Order: sequence, then C-alpha cells, then structure tokens
Amino acid sequence: MHHVLRQRRQVAAELVEAPPQVAATVVAALAGHFGSEDAAHLRRRCRRVLTRISPDLLVQRARRAREECGLRRWADEPGVDRWVGTFPSEEAAQAWAAIDALAHQYLTQGACPTLERARAKALTDLVAGHATIDTVLTVTVPATVLTITVPATA
Repeated sequence: MHHVLRQRRQVAAELVEAPPQVAATVVAALAGHFGSEDAAHLRRRCRRVLTRISPDLLVQRARRAREECGLRRWADEPGVDRWVGTFPSEEAAQAWAAIDALAHQYLTQGACPTLERARAKALTDLVAGHATIDTVLTVTVPATVLTITVPATA
C-alpha cells in the first residue's frame, strides 16, 4: 500500500501544474502501471506521456526550474558545512564528470577513504584551483528534442 501511495504522490507532483483534463488523461494512461513499477519509473513514464500530449508544460517547467538553480551553504555538524545545489543539466554533467574522475584518482592514490569523501575533496579542490582534470563528456538526447535547420537549396 505504501508503495502505491508513493507512486501516486510522485505522479501528482509531476502533474501539479497540468490542467485538470491533461492530468486526467495522463493518469488514465498510467493506470495499468500503478503497483507494477517503482516511483522513479512511473515518473519517467508520466513525463513521456505528458510530453506527447502537452509538451509546452514540460518546457515551461524546465525553464522555471533552470531559473531557480542555485547553491546554498549552511553550518551542519561541528567543523562541517552542508552544501545543496541545483544546476542546469549540461553544467552538472560536465562538472560531475570532472569531480568523479578526480575522485577516482584520489581513491586510487589512497588520499580518501570513501568515494563520497573523495568527491567532496575533488569538488573543493577543483573550485579552489588546487587541481585540474581533463574529461570527455558525451551527452545523448532523443532526436525529437533537437531543432534541426535545413538550409534552403537553390
């Protein structure tokens, strides 16, 4: 029961800004998947259905989410700060690739006991300019999200 409630909350959160008719159509399309998929899969399925029937809603939501990106910091445990950030996906992917690559180097060198600690050290070292790393990042997106301009022929 808890599993299904979590799924329903997830779908409701995805549809909070959708007009009632659009939300009802999406829920009807997902009806056979409640109880058989976890919340993450159901959320992705919900977004795919929503993209098909009302793509502007997701575009508006993405635009608003990108405007709200930021980094926050506050004191946590004694001697420890907590950072929470949200970033545009393309910036996050590039930064994560660099952080993760450097973190794995730190683990290999024995500089940090865990991958999580190595990532934290890699982030602060890269930001402070104490380290550099070259990474290659390949981003794949569905062709349907690309705008392709075909030049006119003479």
